[in-house]
Amino acid sequence: MRSDNLRLQETSPLYCSNGAPAPDRAELARTLLTQAIKDTRWDSLQFHFMVDWQQEHPTLSGPLIVRYILFSSSGIPGTEEVEYLAEQAGVWNRMSVILGAQSQRAVIGLIILDAINTSSDTPIWVLTLSGTEKQMERQTLSWVRELVIQHSGPTSYMGKKGLTIGMSRGECFLAERGVIFPGDVDSLLLWQGEPKLIVEFKSHNLQAPLLNFDVSRYYPRPDGRKWNGLKALAIGLKVSSSIPIAVFYYSTVSEDVRLCVVDPTGTKLSTLWDSGVGKRASAESIFSNCFNYLNVS
Repeated sequence: MRSDNLRLQETSPLYCSNGAPAPDRAELARTLLTQAIKDTRWDSLQFHFMVDWQQEHPTLSGPLIVRYILFSSSGIPGTEEVEYLAEQAGVWNRMSVILGAQSQRAVIGLIILDAINTSSDTPIWVLTLSGTEKQMERQTLSWVRELVIQHSGPTSYMGKKGLTIGMSRGECFLAERGVIFPGDVDSLLLWQGEPKLIVEFKSHNLQAPLLNFDVSRYYPRPDGRKWNGLKALAIGLKVSSSIPIAVFYYSTVSEDVRLCVVDPTGTKLSTLWDSGVGKRASAESIFSNCFNYLNVS
């Protein structure tokens, strides 16, 4: 089966206002984290998740989501072509790993066609996995909208500026109509297949020392929703206790990096452990020290 005209990638950052390509701000952090856990028994997963914001205490809701963007140079492909491409790209395997890392909820795959004239009728493909049985069905972008409304509520507050950078045309389209595409976890770190640490990436674009910078200044406003969502994920993925949350700071104007374990509770975000400032070359030791703090090695 030929698929030379088809391509899958996880994100396609763009400015929602004009559709121009945008920088992938998390690429450096992903690279550094991957290098830090290379040749270890640690694995990193990235996926999207939904939170029921209608509850007094927001909770994890619905399936976990693996999202890919489909680029096609020859129109809308058939479902068999997309299924073949998903197999070659390892989408099913990624879904299986996420499913195996937790037993609380389903995992689905979403493949969204990158269409210049994105609309509610833009094709998507929904992948479901039950044991070894794989299923794929074609839907439209309106299906995603209904999924978000079902599990997160009828509207999502975008703020006055709206969504500046989206990870796909579909995400921008939904945001313009009051629905935020499910948020993602930058990294869920697994130790021998078991979730042990949620990592949020935070770029530092100022000349001021990285040690003087702390995300607590942005909590609960304007980043309360982000951290309350991560807290819901941390609680929802574990039955006995919540998963710790950490912030991986990385400077874009120097070689400095820093890792902090945090606790978002009540009206504050407190730092439980701080690696101090190191260099990108020492990211491996910074994460190793954090794992020792968590008593996992």
